[in-house]
Amino acid sequence: MLYALDGRRMQDRAGMHDHLTARLRLPAYYGRNLDALHDVLSEREGGEIVLEHAADMPDGLKAGLLAVLSDLAPAFRLTVTDGVLPGRIRAVIFDMDGVMVDSEPRHIRACDGIVRRISGGAHGASEVHTVGISTVELYRRALAYCGAEGDPKTLAKEHFDTTLRLIREEIPQPDEALIPLLQALKADGVRIAVASSSPRDYVEAVLALYGLTDLFELVMTGSDVSTLKPDPGIYLTACERLGLSPAEAAALEDSHIGTMAATGAGLYTIGYYNPGCGRQDLSLADAIVDGFADVRTLLKREGLIGA
Repeated sequence: MLYALDGRRMQDRAGMHDHLTARLRLPAYYGRNLDALHDVLSEREGGEIVLEHAADMPDGLKAGLLAVLSDLAPAFRLTVTDGVLPGRIRAVIFDMDGVMVDSEPRHIRACDGIVRRISGGAHGASEVHTVGISTVELYRRALAYCGAEGDPKTLAKEHFDTTLRLIREEIPQPDEALIPLLQALKADGVRIAVASSSPRDYVEAVLALYGLTDLFELVMTGSDVSTLKPDPGIYLTACERLGLSPAEAAALEDSHIGTMAATGAGLYTIGYYNPGCGRQDLSLADAIVDGFADVRTLLKREGLIGA
């Protein structure tokens, strides 16, 4: 198992706590107490821990952390670098809605129609819609907000049926750099996959509509996991099925909820500013891009894939 830690994320005690618990997937307590961190890691199956961008970490915090990690040898091998561990990204996992397909405006229109109906025209999507949230949860909240009765799962199915119909009617064009990026990553030997919280029938229909299905080695959907983003489970399961540790994968996400899931799983997370979603809070991401043309350049510049 490879665990990648980022010195840039550990500028103070609170930052170190948050980053260690996210990347090492530990209960929150252990990042605050280095002695406890040592104890719990000593009970774990070994692996490799790499501290990247070590020069950006305050010396006092770094010394304490390195003392703990060094003492765990040989069960855990420790690598320290002022850059990144070269070529450690073996797969890139893409969100679908709002990333590969500019579907968000259609989702909002579908939501608006349903919310106006259940509220008798008193409310609309702008009052309840949140990018990245589970659609069942969206309609659970909408029903409560509107003081209406109904089944959130039934409304969620109607939502996806309507959104898919709108996508088929309008065929919003993806970023023209998407297909070249997918092809280039495959040529680099990087595996590519999808991790979407949307249901499988919707995801497969959209991928087929754009001729993307055969490009992906793995397609993970909300139908395959018990908890949806921001829970990291969909990314952890995707990495498990790919036979990789989370530190060997990168994720491309356009929402705050999506970046919470990817960083919580321990993936190198790239935030993608989708103009159809507004300026989402992508501050949890390791890096942010404005388009697909920048993704491979970023990964090469950071040394995460081969030159």
